[in-house]
Amino acid sequence: MSTHIKTAVFFRTLDNTDVWKEVGFSLGEPVVSYEKEGMIMGLTAERDSSGVTVKDKDGVWNISEDGLLLIRALTVLSPGKLFGNDGIAKPNFVLGIAAIVSSVYSNRMEVFDCAEINNNTQGVNQILSIALDRKKYRGSVTIKTILYLKEKNKEIPGYASSQGTLLGVIDTIDIDMSDKRYLFPVLEIDDPEEPLWWVECKWTDAAEDLFTSENVCIILNRGNKSYKFIDVDGEFLVPAFLADVISSAIQMIVEKAMKNVAEWNKIETESNLINGTVAYMLRYIITTLGWDFSSSEELARSIRTYVYPIVVK
Repeated sequence: MSTHIKTAVFFRTLDNTDVWKEVGFSLGEPVVSYEKEGMIMGLTAERDSSGVTVKDKDGVWNISEDGLLLIRALTVLSPGKLFGNDGIAKPNFVLGIAAIVSSVYSNRMEVFDCAEINNNTQGVNQILSIALDRKKYRGSVTIKTILYLKEKNKEIPGYASSQGTLLGVIDTIDIDMSDKRYLFPVLEIDDPEEPLWWVECKWTDAAEDLFTSENVCIILNRGNKSYKFIDVDGEFLVPAFLADVISSAIQMIVEKAMKNVAEWNKIETESNLINGTVAYMLRYIITTLGWDFSSSEELARSIRTYVYPIVVK
């Protein structure tokens, strides 16, 4: 009796060949803007060790209301190196370059095509253009620029055979688009019978539940007669009033998490929390913002030390 064991046949990718060094992929820094009343309004993209943060010096841009336009220069110096016996594709294949945009906070993923490469392509100089529609995104997104199989004529052992197969990740960046006036998700309602603001904390497991408005949210009530004093677009805005509302709301959310001692201990000590969860965001606050959690009084002071300079300009 003989036994035949089938072993997996892996196809060639950027990761398991040396072709990556030969091709010469290059992506420029993101250029960001948004469209308002038919005009393109410029934004700034500031890079640090954690990724890219989009900012508006005028403080009026809101990703949820205005969307985002992002472009990057893409260069491939020697695309022909991708083909042939030493490459990851046969000469009759067609490859594509695209950007995959994903957002845990927004529960969305989109793909934006950029370039097509075949065996005769001499070089690539393209603009990778990404348009994030208004009311579809919030918080942050991850953009992966990928190489994939676009067309093939026949299956060849050792090479990708299914159209759309991922052949390599060229570049990954995290884009933070949060409105730092709020830090936490904000929902606005219209109800003249309700108070100006309150907080809703609905998560059951901070390490599993996503940091979205369904689980944690600051409610601002446009229907309340005092809303005009915290309306960022209104003529009666009192920035210090808005700053204190936001500071008080944030403290309530943080202290809600601190009441669960086991959960808070996990947030303080575990570094491998799931990206996009309530616990992940709270750990970011603990490790990055320098707030003092030793008492309610010190927490209130340190939150306001952070919030006021952002809101009161």
